[in-house]
Amino acid sequence: NVLLTLYDYSKDTELMELVKTTLNILLLDMISDMDGNSYGGARGRVKEKTIIGERNSPLDEIIYIYFGKSAWDIKTFYPEFIKTNWTTSNQAIMSSFIPDKIIYDIIKNKNFNYINEERKHLHNTEDLLPEDPTDASIYKYTKVVAGKYILGAIQYQDDYPSYIKSSNYAKHQQLEWSFISTEESREKVQIFTHHPGNSVQHSYWIGDWGCGCISTFQNNGIVLAIFNIGTFDKFKFIHAYYPKDKFDEVVENERWIFSRLGDVYTALYFVNEYYWTTSGEWSGKEIISKGTINANVFVAGDVNEYGSFGNFINNVSNSIVLFNRKKLELKFNFVDRPTLLMDFRGKREVNGISYPLNKKLYSSPFMNADWGSNTINVSSTNMSKKYLINWKEI
Repeated sequence: NVLLTLYDYSKDTELMELVKTTLNILLLDMISDMDGNSYGGARGRVKEKTIIGERNSPLDEIIYIYFGKSAWDIKTFYPEFIKTNWTTSNQAIMSSFIPDKIIYDIIKNKNFNYINEERKHLHNTEDLLPEDPTDASIYKYTKVVAGKYILGAIQYQDDYPSYIKSSNYAKHQQLEWSFISTEESREKVQIFTHHPGNSVQHSYWIGDWGCGCISTFQNNGIVLAIFNIGTFDKFKFIHAYYPKDKFDEVVENERWIFSRLGDVYTALYFVNEYYWTTSGEWSGKEIISKGTINANVFVAGDVNEYGSFGNFINNVSNSIVLFNRKKLELKFNFVDRPTLLMDFRGKREVNGISYPLNKKLYSSPFMNADWGSNTINVSSTNMSKKYLINWKEI
């Protein structure tokens, strides 16, 4: 709303152009992690009704307003939604801002599988950036399988400098990794693991505030996650959002939980023992695994990659998961696929080779920009465009 208000009412033409560029980049950033009407992967400042995938959120509305796509019935839901989310939607509905044509050309022709990698600055609103900037970054990875699923994770997140007062906002309302099904003819389903944080500052599913106790690493359709809760005294467990009844099949085999949704397959592994919540609001939707040190492995695939669901189960079951609790090091050796290794801090390896974290600002089939560059190159099937970033004080 703030950017749109500036665009519509500022009399400073240079500021208007800066705002227009920023809005287009934000929308391009969004569609890079979208498939159909679904937005997925790791992200920050999430809301519970967005990530558990059972209620509609302001994000769904933005997707509808700008891209004409919706995961819900517009005729029956939209009027009621406007009443409860008016402060979110009002300016987007009334603004004269129109996204650039290249955004719609990308959406129209984005019907293939791809990897999107990004690098972003850490946020710290309390410390008056940019007067006191930090070079610290978040590295993000998203796999999109068109018409099937989105899987994304934070590859690594730098620590805040010790002098920054708002360092407690590290991982604040942040979804470190997530899977979401994207077949438009079916209800979207999400899976992720998470620590509840203090569940006072925010809700049970968007916590980790005050704990900052998860580290993740993704390669292709596999995510590794390590949890180090330490002395954090609010909750001594991690949990998964896993709406069991939404899947066509769920098979449990020792520490692995396998699921099938049409021809999309998933597998979730807990290093510690786990159990399903069987009563209350999250009955059949939550898996709890106790312990201050824990780890997960998650695998996503489909019939094109693995053949039958049974073959997927066999392949994953024959993999080897090794977790060194003392070193907080997790290794996943998967048949006919790269061996992945990570620790809680900066070690990330694929087949014994260090995974490079000095990534670009954007690297995808649609957006490319070097870290520190003031130019973002955008391309689609029928056109290309350069966005010059010159954010400055006006």
